Amino acid sequence: MPGILHILLLIFPAVVLFGVLFPLYFRLKWRGETGQSVAVKALCTLVSVLFCLNGCLVGGFRGFWWLLAGLVLCLVGDIAIEKNLFAGMGAFAAAHLLFIAAFLVYAQPTLLSLPVFLVLYAAAAFAFRKRFREMKERLVPFLLYAALVLGMLSMALGLPPLPGTMLLAGGAALFALSDLTLARNLLNGERATRRSEVFSLACYYGGLYLIALSVWL
Repeated sequence: MPGILHILLLIFPAVVLFGVLFPLYFRLKWRGETGQSVAVKALCTLVSVLFCLNGCLVGGFRGFWWLLAGLVLCLVGDIAIEKNLFAGMGAFAAAHLLFIAAFLVYAQPTLLSLPVFLVLYAAAAFAFRKRFREMKERLVPFLLYAALVLGMLSMALGLPPLPGTMLLAGGAALFALSDLTLARNLLNGERATRRSEVFSLACYYGGLYLIALSVWL
């Protein structure tokens, strides 16, 4: 029974996030209730923040606290990006740096991370190659941000294969996929579909949840 209870406690944040808050956010947003939708969006991220905080207090490992700090900045970014794109990108960039700091506490980086990063970055550049002209003054910030998020992912993939670090790698992969999808949606503007928006945010919150869950394993 204690084992089942423990599993239920680990799953409960995901149920609240994806079963209640996530659909509520889109319902409010698509109704045009901007203020309320932003508040619910922040609550979605807060679920993972509080989940991670609890794990940090229980575990006490220094790397966990770096992850928590990164999640807090994601919360800041969720709110800031609604007002200004580059302010939000700045908060998320700082969050990625904190995640990288956490990975460095977990283990020293391996040489394998570099070729993985180069392959990922080349693949992303190839996928967006026809959209570079549309980015105009946003091109350099987008390229730098992509380098940061894919660098974070390559380092996560290079961590020792343990249950917690594999969850971190999965969370980093979902985060990167969310960012790439978001970039495409921003370039598409009004042509971006609701399905694509839902997919991007689902990957984002799924990534945050896996990062928070990793401190429990």
